[in-house]
Amino acid sequence: MSGRIVIVDSIATNRIMLRATLKSAHHDVITCATLAEAEALLASGNTDVALFDLALNPNEALDFCQRVKADPATSPVRLIALATRIRPDRDEGAANPWRQNGSDRIAALRAGADDVLDKGISPDLLLASIRAALRARNKSRELAFRDGPERVHGFAEATEGFVRAARIALITARPDALHPAIVKVMSRQPGPSSIHGLGEVVTNTGNAPPVDLYIVDAVTPDGAACPDLVRSISDLRADATSRHAASLVILPKGADNDAAIALDLGANTQVTDEINVDELAHRVRSLIRRKQRDDRQRDNIRHELHEATIDSKTGLYNERHARRKLERMADHALTSGAGFGVMMLDIDHFKTINDTWGHPVGDRVLAEVARRLRDNLRAVDLVARVGGEEFLVVIPENTAENVLIAAERLRHVIDRAPFDASSASNRPGIPVTLSIGVAIIPGLAPGSPSSDQIVASMLVAADDALYKAKKTGRNRVVLATYVPVITAVQSGGG
Repeated sequence: MSGRIVIVDSIATNRIMLRATLKSAHHDVITCATLAEAEALLASGNTDVALFDLALNPNEALDFCQRVKADPATSPVRLIALATRIRPDRDEGAANPWRQNGSDRIAALRAGADDVLDKGISPDLLLASIRAALRARNKSRELAFRDGPERVHGFAEATEGFVRAARIALITARPDALHPAIVKVMSRQPGPSSIHGLGEVVTNTGNAPPVDLYIVDAVTPDGAACPDLVRSISDLRADATSRHAASLVILPKGADNDAAIALDLGANTQVTDEINVDELAHRVRSLIRRKQRDDRQRDNIRHELHEATIDSKTGLYNERHARRKLERMADHALTSGAGFGVMMLDIDHFKTINDTWGHPVGDRVLAEVARRLRDNLRAVDLVARVGGEEFLVVIPENTAENVLIAAERLRHVIDRAPFDASSASNRPGIPVTLSIGVAIIPGLAPGSPSSDQIVASMLVAADDALYKAKKTGRNRVVLATYVPVITAVQSGGG
């Protein structure tokens, strides 16, 4: 995974060394001596990650983070600060709000930096952190694009709103000697939390809300890195109930190789067990916000997919989606050689229902027809609304006799009981009937036409049969005796 990375450092040798490390991983690297140069580069677009030295000028660097994240055009860029841990400066703390906790690390995170790394970390951990940043960048870009093209260009960003009560699960190698910062942070969270042993399989079960964040404390009681870390991270990413949850890994100072492995396995971020309460609390809040934002985008995508495939009045598939499913059924029939049937169904005198009872009642009739059809078909059958009062039913892998029996059953479940006109008991029921046209293919032999030709031919034949059912008295099933393209193939004419 390669990306376009901007390095900002006033010291030329630092820029050269960082550039060499990143170029060895095939990244496109641009170096700058000042944050002003970097900001201009970010504004030109196409940058994935900006890596900058927080010691350049802490106040300027923090303002840079704020401006980058406030601008929709540059906010997707992942900002990684390189910092040296410092002691609290009592004299400066009150005068400089950025350093109110005596830590440039926390200040950078609050200003908008996506991560803060200690200077001097190993090249492997630096590269793994870059890969994690690119993974997060690509994930956000993909979700934003699917959620709506306007979001890709920075418009229509969803507001964060408040962070709902999140569920946190702590997986730890030292359950009897919990890290004090973890205890304090979890005690401050309004949502439910749970504690599990490292190596234990942790999944979402029953009616419990899904876990939003896993804190994986991989430090053993004697201060070493736990060997079960790899399996724990792998299990979280492999399980369907936890793969979208955020994860934060805590490791001993100097365990750079384990930290790099954890990031490459899918952990969102890693910190050492020297982390203080304020930094851990901020990282936890940020990960939960990001996870819940991604959840909202996934929900939006699911809703849009639902809207794109489902008819709002009946809850059935719409015509466009039904056509695609029918083509896949035809493909399967070509492979298996099994026959299948297509029905076109039309509510008789539906205009009269609308004119007599009103359109709201007509809509209720449509919905009830859809319900009765759906309740009397198999799970493998397809039912869709394909017009004003017209429906499509497909019966795969069945004989002609069974398809006709199914068509008669559907006709009877509609005409056997009147439909309610309203909730008022003194209103008479509405008699509703269906006319049904059926086209059947007994089986498809080698040399049959393509699936789209089959579908087109079947729909035409079923529609012609429906027209005959309407012309010959309605409330009846008529079988098409001629399916154009199929008949041509079977007779050797094409």
